[in-house]
Amino acid sequence: MIKSITINNFKSIINSSIKFPAFVTIAGENAVGKTNLIQSIKFLKSIILGASTNEAQKKISLIPNELFNFTDKNTEFSIQIVVETKEEIEYEFYIKVSLKNGSPVPPLLLVKQEKLIRYSKELGNQIVYLREGGDFKEKGTTPFPLAVEPNKLALSIYKNQDTDNIKYFFSNLVIPDFEDINNLNSIGIGKQGSTSSDLADILINLSHGKPEVYQDFLKITRKFMPYFSSFNEIPMSNTSDESTKGNFLLVLAENNLKESLSMQSISAGDIRTLYLIASALTVENNSSLIIEEIENGIHPKRILDLVDQLETIARVKDLQIIFTTHSSMLINKMPVTKIIFVQKKTDTGTQFHLLTDSDQITKIRDYLENGGDITDYLNNLR
Repeated sequence: MIKSITINNFKSIINSSIKFPAFVTIAGENAVGKTNLIQSIKFLKSIILGASTNEAQKKISLIPNELFNFTDKNTEFSIQIVVETKEEIEYEFYIKVSLKNGSPVPPLLLVKQEKLIRYSKELGNQIVYLREGGDFKEKGTTPFPLAVEPNKLALSIYKNQDTDNIKYFFSNLVIPDFEDINNLNSIGIGKQGSTSSDLADILINLSHGKPEVYQDFLKITRKFMPYFSSFNEIPMSNTSDESTKGNFLLVLAENNLKESLSMQSISAGDIRTLYLIASALTVENNSSLIIEEIENGIHPKRILDLVDQLETIARVKDLQIIFTTHSSMLINKMPVTKIIFVQKKTDTGTQFHLLTDSDQITKIRDYLENGGDITDYLNNLR
């Protein structure tokens, strides 16, 4: 899971750090920087898995310059993240990225520095490798020849057990895009063995690859959709066309209906509910699932029940779930130990506060004990 992150000069974030519990909501007004926090993690995932800095940038901003905070002329940003792998090994990964002077349009984003540290109680903190510009050192001191492109990570090509561990962690980190969740074209036809994030593909892979988990999914689905009976899979393989091998048309069977319904006939709220449940069940144990605006398109009553269900799944799977929300009902239901509050001010930029680590915790408890709710309290902190 993600233990903590420190971000400098990235979008609205001038300098802020935050620790992450295993199950946590990120709350705050619009445009305070909640999405920027998630985008910093998306950026890390992309480059750690082999994308160039500019390829990763295009997924989160129109032009490279938008990645930098413009309170000064500094065109460098840095991200430091601490994660714990399924083997219960903690790593710190640090990267500093800068704009290349005189580079073409759009300008190139160069990796100025990167560092991987393994935390060990027995041996102390150990530098796995350190890269500064074109210089690469193994274990922090030994020069090591490694030819790496200036806009890519050494981590993406350098191989040992520690780098494999950190890459494996990020390959299993799931951050669904709105397009993934709400794409109506992705819910009708699924392909067995597909690695896509389409809902139909997720369900077909669960059905054929993890039948016990799929049965859990069906049981949970019936709790949220009482009319639901089952999903039916209609093989679409064409013996003369290899590309259709393993394809299935996914249709929904409802109680008291003679005919099945296409998945496109169900509501956007049901689709989003199905996607979030399926994603939580599919994500590997001990990994992390990050969801933006979890309540989007879902009825207020259902979202409270859905978050309860996701927390149960997270507990059983030892899974970390991080989500943003604007729902006052949901925020009021969450314990203060599981709330990160986000503020943005002109002089300090975006700041993240885990409420239990803040100097506000005594005041919060007094406020709640006197009949107030957490949403009103946070609103008064603006």
